Amino acid sequence: MDRRFCLYDVEESREVASVQQSANVNVVAFSSRLPLVACGGHDGTVTVWEMLVEDDRVELVKLHTMRASPRAVWRLQFNSDDSLLLWGGESKEVYVGNVASGENKSSIPGNHWAVCTTFSSDGRRLVTDSSMPQVMIWDAQTVEPVRSLDGHDANLTAVAADPTSSVIASADSGAMIKSWDFSTGDELASVRTTSPYIGMNITDVTGLTDGQFRALMELGAVVD
Repeated sequence: MDRRFCLYDVEESREVASVQQSANVNVVAFSSRLPLVACGGHDGTVTVWEMLVEDDRVELVKLHTMRASPRAVWRLQFNSDDSLLLWGGESKEVYVGNVASGENKSSIPGNHWAVCTTFSSDGRRLVTDSSMPQVMIWDAQTVEPVRSLDGHDANLTAVAADPTSSVIASADSGAMIKSWDFSTGDELASVRTTSPYIGMNITDVTGLTDGQFRALMELGAVVD
């Protein structure tokens, strides 16, 4: 692999910009309001770029490089006002960076899966898993805990936030999916599903790529 980060014009099916990176890029995130794009690398590097568009050309101008851990980045997301950037991955910690300054503001230590991290719709809260089978809500600026949401009886495998409301959803390795109002902590609904991957133990399994491992975890596989 040539370790390039590339942008494409989808309508015209052509590359419009590319830059060389220090390691293979695992994940990319676009901001919703500003002409910014971020990428996370296999070496733990998170880079924020400004996209300068002129006619049919795009110039990528590096704004910041953040590196809180040497472990691979698997998850990357701007909050709703593009002031914060969260990432997580192989290190199993959750990191929060300031988009304007490029500073690593804070981190949440623990055993967090990258697929179990997201911003709330208003951008003021972080939603993560926990060492216990519960959903954790954090203040996105201070990374202080706000509340925990109890009700799962197995480790979480995914969390997601509705971009238009205060509703979040969580899923666990026991095939339970729940929805919550993150502003009040109330459980709104729950349903148990079925899947051949739910509960599959992939501890110490060899031969899986990072992508295959993450896909199995999202489908309900577990590790000890």
